[in-house]
Amino acid sequence: GMPGGMPGAEPSPEDSLPGVVDLNPDNFDTVVTGKMAVLVEFYAPWCGHCKHLVPEYRQLANLIRDDAYLSKRVMLAKVDADEHKDLGTRFGVRGFPMLKLMPAGVFPAGIDDISDYGGPREAEIMFEWLEYKIGSPSARLIALDPLAKEFGAASTDAEREAILARATEAVAALAEDKQESAAIYLKAMQKTLEKGADYIENETKRVEGMLAGGKLSDSKMETLMRKVSVLTAFTPEEE
Repeated sequence: GMPGGMPGAEPSPEDSLPGVVDLNPDNFDTVVTGKMAVLVEFYAPWCGHCKHLVPEYRQLANLIRDDAYLSKRVMLAKVDADEHKDLGTRFGVRGFPMLKLMPAGVFPAGIDDISDYGGPREAEIMFEWLEYKIGSPSARLIALDPLAKEFGAASTDAEREAILARATEAVAALAEDKQESAAIYLKAMQKTLEKGADYIENETKRVEGMLAGGKLSDSKMETLMRKVSVLTAFTPEEE
């Protein structure tokens, strides 16, 4: 479609949008395996829902551009999956629009690493989902991450208690502005000793469920996102 077009003309998903990369089979793999995560919209030019998405996607691009954290970590892209059916097929696109978040630096063959967006197609809500997926805001502490990882891999309570003791010492040495985040680590360790080895996995699922449910105040959402960011420090990287 022509950019601009007639006054009141329907926006077309094909229109180029500032801050949104147009993908095709030639540039697709290069863009999605770069240093940033990429949210890809698979669209068809004739699809009504895709047309409705245009202004929201434009606004989402602006929100990302203006966000100091996300602008360095995620970019938006779109591809005509009606014209380039092979790309749609490769990613199991069955309907339009389909929004898929491709993690940074992972070759798209890693289909398991790709997250589908299934929420309302509104810029603000999509932005919050990206913040949650990309891991902002985070409470991770470099000083405690190795201990968390060790704790997650420990198989006996005796080992876990020893690691908790070391973590408690490490926290005492941390600056005041890190104490709030540090407390999340210690509490996760204490609760695991209290409730059993699967506490962290269960708690992560519970908190992610609350986040996915939406309807939270900003401060509550931030608190839960910080908590999830720390809980993931305990789980071994998936190979």
